[in-house]
Amino acid sequence: MRVEPSINHVLRRMATDVHRDQRGGVGILLVLLAFVLVALIGMVWNTGEFSTRKMRAQAVADTAAYGAAQHNARALNLITASNKVIVRTASAEVLAISAVETLVIVGARLTDLSIKATKLMGGLWTFWAGVELAAQLVPEWQAYVRFAKQVFPAIRKVPQLRQRLRQLDSYQQAVVAQTPRWIEQQRSHIEIASGHQVYLTQAGAAKPGTVSPPVRPGDLASLQATLVAQVNSDRKKLERMLRPIRLGGGQQTWLATTNMTSLFIAGTTKHHVLITQTFTAELAPSNYQRDTAFTVLAVASTDWSTKPQPFIPRYFGKPVRDVVAYGAAETFNGHDNPVTGVTGVVLPWRVWSKQGWWWRPRLTHAEALRLTIQQSNQDQKLADMFQRAGIRFYGSKHDLHPVNLH
Repeated sequence: MRVEPSINHVLRRMATDVHRDQRGGVGILLVLLAFVLVALIGMVWNTGEFSTRKMRAQAVADTAAYGAAQHNARALNLITASNKVIVRTASAEVLAISAVETLVIVGARLTDLSIKATKLMGGLWTFWAGVELAAQLVPEWQAYVRFAKQVFPAIRKVPQLRQRLRQLDSYQQAVVAQTPRWIEQQRSHIEIASGHQVYLTQAGAAKPGTVSPPVRPGDLASLQATLVAQVNSDRKKLERMLRPIRLGGGQQTWLATTNMTSLFIAGTTKHHVLITQTFTAELAPSNYQRDTAFTVLAVASTDWSTKPQPFIPRYFGKPVRDVVAYGAAETFNGHDNPVTGVTGVVLPWRVWSKQGWWWRPRLTHAEALRLTIQQSNQDQKLADMFQRAGIRFYGSKHDLHPVNLH
């Protein structure tokens, strides 16, 4: 008689057979290792992909900001050069016009004195007084003639000098007007070459998305001090020629006419100065002015061709968003001399003196982005670029962490 095994005995036997049979164990281990390996590959790929695309976007933003600041620096150097020519040309015009006035005034005085000497010599008792006065007038007339011969060629060039000043003003206006266009052309070229969307702006721009050099049209006060200093230097040679004309008041007339003519020419000569110009002083900009007027902000965003491509995006990584990076570059004057003696007037930030030749660009840590966000609530294009990257700035708090900061 055969006895059937119990259920417990059957289950115990099956469990024992399973533990003893090791077939397929390696296959299961390889499958698990494959999943782990794929996950590691995905993590490494995604990290490198996002880092590479972010570094590329950062390089594009830095390049665009630096290039725009370089254009502004070139514009300021050109303004400096033309301002120096304007001052020298205006000084030559002042001397030429003053020479005409001086010749007329001094000539009239010497003529009156000569007539007086002739009348004195016609009298019996005043003859010797007339002779003495005539003897004093001889060297003065000789100095007068020498002065006239010296200044006559310059007097003939007064129309040419005025025409040159008009041309210099047109040149400066063209530089100021063309610089934003050059910057826009460069931005477009960078955008095409890099495959990124590039946006340039300034925190203090009158219109969002525009970049311009930090200059403004000058006025009488901004030119007067520089022109007077140049005239004082240029008129000394002619002033020495008029010293012998004492009775005719040559030197006094020359100084008075040059001073009055300088004021007139300064008021009619057009030029450009920094926005920081205050009356006759060229002062260094404040931190706020540097961030709003001297700093260019560039934002670079990826598009469909440069956007990160995650490894198996369905299982690894979040939904792919645009990568956004920003760069800021400042146009500054790199001269090392900070202060002119006891006056406290800062030299580097100027477009008049020789220190004005040192304008150059540099990448900076300026607060341009924060100021742009605060002041440009109407800048919809800038807002859209950040929002596509999942960054919203127009709330109570500005989350800058997702942006690749300097």
